[in-house]
Amino acid sequence: MVLLLPAKRKFLSSLKEDCKLNSIKCDDVLLEQITLDLFSGNQKSEASLFIEWNNLGLMNRINEQYQTVHSMKVAIENFFLSHGGINKNNSNNSILFYNWNQLTHAITLFYENKEFKWTKRQDSINDIGIAFIFSKTVDDSEPLITRLPYLFNSMVLDSNQKDLEKQTEKEKEKEKEKEKEKEKEKEKEKEKLQSSESERIRAKQ
Repeated sequence: MVLLLPAKRKFLSSLKEDCKLNSIKCDDVLLEQITLDLFSGNQKSEASLFIEWNNLGLMNRINEQYQTVHSMKVAIENFFLSHGGINKNNSNNSILFYNWNQLTHAITLFYENKEFKWTKRQDSINDIGIAFIFSKTVDDSEPLITRLPYLFNSMVLDSNQKDLEKQTEKEKEKEKEKEKEKEKEKEKEKEKLQSSESERIRAKQ
């Protein structure tokens, strides 16, 4: 047990309470290590990827490439370690990133990696787990927990992606309408100038 300073003890207490309220299964020893991890850098943007594994879901995916549950966890962990993650607690559950953006980039790469297609939701069998990001508020006083419903569930992200694409199309249409309005305004200005020029010519005559 590491002796924590009062501010970190308060943070750990809040983190435990938040996990309890959100039914996140993470033991006290690991939560203490995650707290230490989140305060171990100097960029104030540290974040920890926590995976609550479902061993039954992993067992249902055993194949020639991954013949044990452990090998599957290690494969996923190694991917994140190769993209900036750090394992400071010898656990497959929690991986520290010193930069929030680096973590979110690694998550995107993982989701898009076809080699990990087997981790996605499949009909009639359990998911392999649930992923969360543990981080801090700007002033470091309180924990923040972000659930990642799409990491092991392609359907959720695909739905979100479609919504995003629809929104993007709407924005593009708005931009086109604005451009059309600008063109109309330019034509009106051009007509006014031509009309004024014609009046000046007639006046001179």
